[in-house]
Amino acid sequence: MLEPELHEIEQQLRCPSGELGVKFGHEMHASNLGMTLRTIARLDIQDGERVLELGHGNCGHLAEITAIAPHVRYVGLETSTLMKQQAIKLNKSLIANHDIAFQHYDGVQIPYPDNSFDKIFSVNTLYFWSPAQALRDEIARVLKPNGLALLTYAQKQFMKTLPFVGEMFQLYDSSDVAQLVKHSPLQVIEFIDENDRAKSKSGQMVDRQYSVAVLQKTSN
Repeated sequence: MLEPELHEIEQQLRCPSGELGVKFGHEMHASNLGMTLRTIARLDIQDGERVLELGHGNCGHLAEITAIAPHVRYVGLETSTLMKQQAIKLNKSLIANHDIAFQHYDGVQIPYPDNSFDKIFSVNTLYFWSPAQALRDEIARVLKPNGLALLTYAQKQFMKTLPFVGEMFQLYDSSDVAQLVKHSPLQVIEFIDENDRAKSKSGQMVDRQYSVAVLQKTSN
């Protein structure tokens, strides 16, 4: 059982809310930025593609996507109403000039028809998928045949060292992710293993081991 202060951090990481949630949104953007940019680069977004991001936070990285592909059709889904509001607030000019939409969802059912997206990505949300198999199946459903889905997550052994990681987190290593997608239309193309430096919630800089799972939807 986590101490109350650590439990509050855990709750905010899962679904930011209130005044404290705004602060956590900015901190998560800064902390995740390296992981997010690595994921976007590997996603190889092309002009005109329709891209879905799950758990976009305040989406301070959206300009990076539109710089790569000015005519991208971007959809961001969030379980946090606050983060949806913050993303709209921070990206007003991009929304006015690009095909961009932010929506709230329940964390399980993706409110789009089958085969809607060319690319899907999500950074540091996998721990909170519940049930994970249900969202996995939804990703496979809305992804076009041969489309790519990239899941980026800190490795289990690293996550275990963080004091605020409690019962809300389901931790993964690459073998766990491979098992998660095994019985689905998604297949693992590769795991990209990375290391970076990140600021912990205690303010210390720590070495973080993370991976990008590159998944592809089979065509049959």
